[in-house]
Amino acid sequence: MYRGSKAKPSDRQQRVAILIFNLILISFLNLLSSHALNLTNFYIFSLHSWGITNRVRAIADTIASEGYNVLIVDCYYGDTLDKTPDLVEFLSKYSYDKISKEIGAAIDFLVSKSVDKESIAALGFCWGGWAVAKSASEGVSWKCAVSPHPSAKVESFIWKNDEAAMFEKCPMPFLLMPAGDDPDNIKPGSPVVDMLEEKGGKSFPFPRMVHGWTSRGDLSKDEVKEDAEKALQLATDFIKVNN
Repeated sequence: MYRGSKAKPSDRQQRVAILIFNLILISFLNLLSSHALNLTNFYIFSLHSWGITNRVRAIADTIASEGYNVLIVDCYYGDTLDKTPDLVEFLSKYSYDKISKEIGAAIDFLVSKSVDKESIAALGFCWGGWAVAKSASEGVSWKCAVSPHPSAKVESFIWKNDEAAMFEKCPMPFLLMPAGDDPDNIKPGSPVVDMLEEKGGKSFPFPRMVHGWTSRGDLSKDEVKEDAEKALQLATDFIKVNN
């Protein structure tokens, strides 16, 4: 769990968590001895098949500077697409029944650090957007959630379930930030987004971006850098409002 040095968290913040779903729990925790960051609580999920990148660290650092505790979880047990190059085979190994154990362990860890169990937010990139939505639909109580370029279609494409029904069961405010090439059903005006709006959520599209831009886009391109920074600001603002 990252603890930030730039921000001084309030008593309220110290009971709040943000969970970031990526590939990183064990390695991230191992960094604690050499990394001094500040946070309340946050949890991050993602279909990152490239390991712990500096970009993900930078995202965690940015959130940490706002005064949150940030926990990043490796739901893939170190597996990557390099090791299992077939995407369908890779994703099929990580059912909700399997990853729910990691989610539960992460929440238990935060609670053991005096985090309020009902005040944990979730941030999910790509596959992590599905992990956040699926866990919420199965009863995990997120305070709120954010997903840049969510791969919610994993629910129908891999698991042959109703994607809209999954979102319907998500009770928390949920911010989606789809890229231009992401499916229309997670963009404004769709039935899914209409449902989310009724619960305090919304969809903020980035039409000039391609899927994955926030966590693995080419930041040497001005428009990618601009929109990646904008997405992270929207995410932190949404979490503040809903905490």
